[in-house]
Amino acid sequence: MKLSQENRDLWLVMALAVAAGAWVVAFPEVTSPARVVLGFLAMLALPGYALMLVLFPRRSDLDFADRLILCLGLSVPVIVLVGVVLNFTPFKIRPASVAVGLALFTVLLGFLAIWRRSRVALPDRFIPEMRPTATQMAWVASFAVLALVVYWVARPNERFTEFYLLGPQGRLENYARQLRPGEEFSVTLVLRNLEDRRMEYRVRVPFDPAVGELRTPVIPDEGTWARTLRLKAPAGSGETQLSFDLYRPGDSTPYRQLYLRVDLRSEAQP
Repeated sequence: MKLSQENRDLWLVMALAVAAGAWVVAFPEVTSPARVVLGFLAMLALPGYALMLVLFPRRSDLDFADRLILCLGLSVPVIVLVGVVLNFTPFKIRPASVAVGLALFTVLLGFLAIWRRSRVALPDRFIPEMRPTATQMAWVASFAVLALVVYWVARPNERFTEFYLLGPQGRLENYARQLRPGEEFSVTLVLRNLEDRRMEYRVRVPFDPAVGELRTPVIPDEGTWARTLRLKAPAGSGETQLSFDLYRPGDSTPYRQLYLRVDLRSEAQP
């Protein structure tokens, strides 16, 4: 396996995949059109392109249109596989872990594709032309337009505040599930302002009057506020929903509500 110019397409694929993963890890809050384009390539084109060359390294295996369709189609199972693997690791499925996992898997496929290409006689290898034909450019343009249409249709028209709870280890898991009335437990309340303006909020915890009303500082657009609460389970028994209510300035009814399902058990119950 040599660092020859015939593999420049795969080196570019691996470099873009690493750049996309590094961007998400280093600048998780920064969004821009360039990030959208790079993210689209990293998820729906780059891993599929590398896998396509692993499976079909010969020029005669497929025509250009088939390769273009296949590289998009093969990216989906790669994403699913990365997600399944991450789910059984301590990193779980999070934006940063998915980005890094996808980048590493794409690099692995890239090296495997280089090795597969090296096993084919030079005249028979599929090596993309640096000067594509008009037909090839038309195919690429068609898929680019399709990707933009899908993104435009799928993107949310309105931005709302993210309001969620984290368990004791700061993860979306390990919440209290079984409690006795009056028993103390902890959760971390997280707000992320996505209202396109500076906001302040009020939070009420109806089942624990001792908490009263929480008021957040002014949170900038795309800013995050978090607070760990020490709470007491209410009286009662059986399956119960513990609610957390979020209000904006001027709201008389909750803007957002969270529910934590718990099983309340008295001392006499096992």
